[in-house]
Amino acid sequence: MSKFVPLFLCAGLAGGSAAAGSAADGATDIVRTMNALDETDFLAVRVLAFEAGQLDTLAQVLKHADPAVRDSWLARVPEATRGRYEERMQKLSPVDPKEVASAATTIAALLNGPQLILQRAQLLASQGKPREAAEACEKAFEAGGGGRLDYYNAACSWALAGDAGAAFRNLNRAVDAGWISVADMEKDEDLKGLHSDKRWKDLLARANHNRDSVLAGLPEKHPEGTLVKLPEPARDGTVSIEKCLAGRRSVRQYASGSLTLAQVSQLLWAAYGVTQPVPGRPELHGGLKTAPSAGALFPLELYVVAGDVTGLAPGVYLYRPETHDLVMVVAGDKRPALFEAAGSRARDAPASIVYSAVFSRNTDKYGDRGRERYVCMDLGHSAENVYLQCGSLGLGTCAIGAFMDDDVRLVMRMTRNEEPLYIMPVGRLPESK
Repeated sequence: MSKFVPLFLCAGLAGGSAAAGSAADGATDIVRTMNALDETDFLAVRVLAFEAGQLDTLAQVLKHADPAVRDSWLARVPEATRGRYEERMQKLSPVDPKEVASAATTIAALLNGPQLILQRAQLLASQGKPREAAEACEKAFEAGGGGRLDYYNAACSWALAGDAGAAFRNLNRAVDAGWISVADMEKDEDLKGLHSDKRWKDLLARANHNRDSVLAGLPEKHPEGTLVKLPEPARDGTVSIEKCLAGRRSVRQYASGSLTLAQVSQLLWAAYGVTQPVPGRPELHGGLKTAPSAGALFPLELYVVAGDVTGLAPGVYLYRPETHDLVMVVAGDKRPALFEAAGSRARDAPASIVYSAVFSRNTDKYGDRGRERYVCMDLGHSAENVYLQCGSLGLGTCAIGAFMDDDVRLVMRMTRNEEPLYIMPVGRLPESK
């Protein structure tokens, strides 16, 4: 089990009104606390800070800690990663003591919260220690942490550890909390040992009932919501395609700042916008596009999940290439729900492009080959356009394919014949990039 060193923060640090000396002392205390952790917990802190979008906050704490204590911390980090922390610290602007104290308090909360124990559990599971991972999960649950994915992961660890009772207890917890990814559960190798247990069929029946009830609420077609006309996209730029190719990277952390509606417009046009109208061919959804499609069948649908876009209210929007506009599907900021479904590390992105496919557009003509090959090709063509357009706009993105399909469908309110394919968060490049 994890033994976390308690933090004793001075009143000035906790209140955010520390003087320069006490703020630095508070940062030093927190770095000392991290230095006292074992290797698994030490890695868990770093991973959790990354997933919570707090790398710059952690870098700020390190920068203002006592140099000897900071160097001891950095010595435990692999060399390749160490350079990234040093670069982040170097590029941080000078801040006042209140900001140092605030950063220290943020990292202290990560160290003392159940999420760190759950992160430790994931690491233990990846190290082939299922019982220790399961016990860590239970400790986090007792501390008030956990959700359906955590219950599910705990069940997998208990199953691998040979405790079927604990595994079913946590699977039932997951279903009670809204777990509906039945296909994933049936295919999960970690749970194979439970299939012969009489409780397995009952669990599947309950999960399937929940899934059917929830998905029955998805629409047959999208309702006509608020219409947003997008700015006309640029057809020429100042950054060469070669420069965009050379600089193409997957970016998982983003600087603060809104996207503009013009940037969103440009990205959507690059992804799937019309370049040549073709009258009389409604199946082309407006005409030939920026991305090629097998048989010109265009099976993809694109959405924007907006949270911080100037001139665009938070919500889920469907992109209509034929008229280059957006139709609101769901009002409100749905980024937290989207990234809960994806377990994503890109929670600080101001917006995301989400891809789905209507496979029947391809399979009606090409059969299984359309589903297994051509739709995937179409997605790759379009997504790479987004990467390159981000490069020309000074933005970053990262394609995410690991998520719970049914949960994403629900967040997006996709129609019943759509299946989600990709999530591409988009944001401003951090200064250290």
